[in-house]
Amino acid sequence: MPAWLARALQAAICAALAAKGLVAAHPRHAYVEQLTESSTMAAKIRFANRHFHLPQSKPIRIGLGILLVACGLVGFLPVVGFWMIPLGLLVLSVDIPIVRRWRRKLAVWWHRDRKNGAEASAESGSSEARTPEKDSAAR
Repeated sequence: MPAWLARALQAAICAALAAKGLVAAHPRHAYVEQLTESSTMAAKIRFANRHFHLPQSKPIRIGLGILLVACGLVGFLPVVGFWMIPLGLLVLSVDIPIVRRWRRKLAVWWHRDRKNGAEASAESGSSEARTPEKDSAAR
């Protein structure tokens, strides 16, 4: 999208929101992202509390993701491995919405499962046995 078109759309959105009284009539409102060519940053993915930079070009990122998945499918060969499939899907999740949804569902499931597992281990590790009287009193 050309920069002039992005600025025109942004100005129109700000004016419409200001007319409805939803935001202050200021061109640089906090809720509207400033779209300038100098503010484009390279895509990053976060894995295991580390950030990894990806190429800035969308076609190169998609090509890299497809290449990783394709090489992972022949993971039984030397040098390549099956570990390349999830890495390729992680790279593809930056640009492809359906893969992003899969990644997000997996992350939510993983954290929910870990939270439930931590609660279960805390209950089983307690030295005091729970009785029905204590359970009803806690509610």
